[in-house]
Amino acid sequence: MSGNNKIDTGIGNTGESRKKSGARSGSGAEKLAIHGGLPVRTEPFHAWPVFDKREEELLLQALKSLDWSFNGPLELKFAEMFSKFHDAPFGFCVVNGSVSLEIALKIADIRPGDEVIVPPLTWMGTAASVLFKNAVPVFVDIEPDTYCIDPDLVEAAITPRTRAIIPVHLYGNMADMDRIMEIAEKRGLTVIEDCAHTHGSKWRGKGAGSIGDFGSFSFQQSKLITSGEGGFIMTKKEAFAEEIYAYKHVGYHRKGKMWNFFYEGDYDKGLLKGAFIGEKKNTFIGHNYRFNDFQAAVLLAQLERLPAQIRKREENAAILSQGLSAINGVKPMRRDPRVSRQSYYQYVFRCGIEEFLGVKSTQIRDALRAEGISCGIVYDPVYRCPLFSPDTGGYPFKFSDYGEKVKYDELYLKVVETAATHEAITIPHEVLLGSRKDISDIIEAVAKVRKNRDILKETGR
Repeated sequence: MSGNNKIDTGIGNTGESRKKSGARSGSGAEKLAIHGGLPVRTEPFHAWPVFDKREEELLLQALKSLDWSFNGPLELKFAEMFSKFHDAPFGFCVVNGSVSLEIALKIADIRPGDEVIVPPLTWMGTAASVLFKNAVPVFVDIEPDTYCIDPDLVEAAITPRTRAIIPVHLYGNMADMDRIMEIAEKRGLTVIEDCAHTHGSKWRGKGAGSIGDFGSFSFQQSKLITSGEGGFIMTKKEAFAEEIYAYKHVGYHRKGKMWNFFYEGDYDKGLLKGAFIGEKKNTFIGHNYRFNDFQAAVLLAQLERLPAQIRKREENAAILSQGLSAINGVKPMRRDPRVSRQSYYQYVFRCGIEEFLGVKSTQIRDALRAEGISCGIVYDPVYRCPLFSPDTGGYPFKFSDYGEKVKYDELYLKVVETAATHEAITIPHEVLLGSRKDISDIIEAVAKVRKNRDILKETGR
């Protein structure tokens, strides 16, 4: 939003909503609900996932087609449409959004002892994919106003062992892809975009996932389009596309359906001796990371409504940011002007440590939930995950090729620790699909918590 256009948040029109909810009239309205006061809201927010007749139609189509396995017509159609939506020439459905990262690392030839730079604020699967290659995750702190990886710190963390960077487009913000690509090209590093939170976002008009060497997406149930589980990997390089297909499809090269290899007389092309990728023999064993047409049926319907959902989320996020910015100490995340389309997985705002007098983010979350607001906190720093606690001499920490013990338990990165412990609050993306009243209730509840911050500190809740 720009210019002098005033956004109507509906905050002034709370009388009618109070009558409807029966929750905010009377003297108890100023007392936090967690302390026995009346909550701001009692109605549920927008549900997720959503579906309609379109999913039913496409599922029935898949059922009747008898094409229930991989490379069915709906899967191929979805892969083409999803890739095109993100400006990528090649893309493939896979079993989930974690193996898509593993595939990218495999094709990037990441080997034991290699270093891969990752942010500490992400789902643990981002860093786990590095461990599963017996490589070393190198955690680099995040920017304080986007929570995406800090490109200046990325450059400082590069060593002769560094082979790749995995920028995570987190909660709806995008990492600074201009700087990351500049660094990667200068140093000869592979860039794997983790886009699990950013279906449909664009950076300078170019789709997320199509800027780096690889783009990885998730279709798990909480994601912006979902088939319950599932993932996607895209690339701009045809040679990588051939290898992606072989790796996710038990080593076969890309030529239609598996059973066609047998009926079309392809025995003489080496398929039973070892798959070929063009003129290059496939020297790795492909996994069965395949998809099916039932998942694709649901995703096709989800993709059809995604553009309208993105617009709705952007509109409500702008209203929410304006309302929260008016509350002392509350700071919405910065939207980089180079993000030309922003697809929110979570809406994140920060509660300043000084203004909230040291009240922890968990206390703020609990107070907001008591007010009827659907919210949470950000991930814990990945290096705190128990996955990084075992003896680093064994799988998947086989660092004998690295030559030293990696001491993740001694790591402390200030920005991510502050975000996770003190200041960050998240609002689920489905809430942004709701009404203006929903947004007004969030703003009112945050203002109420801010007003009662001293009591939160005294009581510890």
